[in-house]
Amino acid sequence: MKRAFFCLLALILTAPVANAETLSGAATTDNAFNLYLSTSPTTQGILIDSGSSWASSYPFSGVLLTPGTTYYLQFEGINEGGPGSIIGSFDLSDSSFEFSNDTQSLNTDTTDWTYSYTGWDQGPLQTPVSYGLNSDAVGPWGQDFPDMSPSAEWVWDPDFDYTVAPLYFETTITPLTGPSPVPEPASLTLLGSGLLALGSMVARRRRRA
Repeated sequence: MKRAFFCLLALILTAPVANAETLSGAATTDNAFNLYLSTSPTTQGILIDSGSSWASSYPFSGVLLTPGTTYYLQFEGINEGGPGSIIGSFDLSDSSFEFSNDTQSLNTDTTDWTYSYTGWDQGPLQTPVSYGLNSDAVGPWGQDFPDMSPSAEWVWDPDFDYTVAPLYFETTITPLTGPSPVPEPASLTLLGSGLLALGSMVARRRRRA
C-alpha cells in the first residue's frame, strides 16, 4: 500500500507543466503613457501599465507569457506640450524568451526600439534619439528612478517636441522554446488511471478485512 502511494506521488510530481515565464518592469513618460503587450506588431495589445506623471515611476510585474508565442511590447508615449520623452526598464523571469537585444533585460535605448508617428508598426519606422540616462541627475529631467536600470535612456524624437500627440514605440519578445501544454493530456490520463487503481486497491483491502 505504501509503495503504491509513493509511486502515485512520484507520478504527480513529475507530470510536465508549462514554463511560467513572466514580464516585469517600470516605465514613465513626459507627459503620459500606455504600455501594451501584443501578439501582432500592427495590433494594439492588452494594457499592462500606464502613468500620467513624468516625475513618478510606474512599476508592473507578473505578466504571463505563453510559451512559443512571439510578443510585441508597445510603448505609447503621449506628449501634452513642451519636450517629450519615454524611459523604462523591462525584465523576463527566465531564459525561455529574449528581447530584441538577445538577453532577458531591456531598457529604452536608441538600438532596440523603433517608433512611428501614426500607429503600431506603421511606416516609415524611426530610430529614437537619446536625451540622457536614468542615472544622469543633471539630464533634461533630472531623475534617477531606483526601479529602473541606470542605463535606461530617455528617448524621443526631437522634431516631435511641443507636438501634442502620441508616438508609438515598439520592440519584440521572441520565444526560445516551443509551446508546452499545462499539463499534457497524456499526463492527465495517466494520473487519473493511477488514482483509480489506488482507489480500487484500497477497496479490495477493506473487503478482505
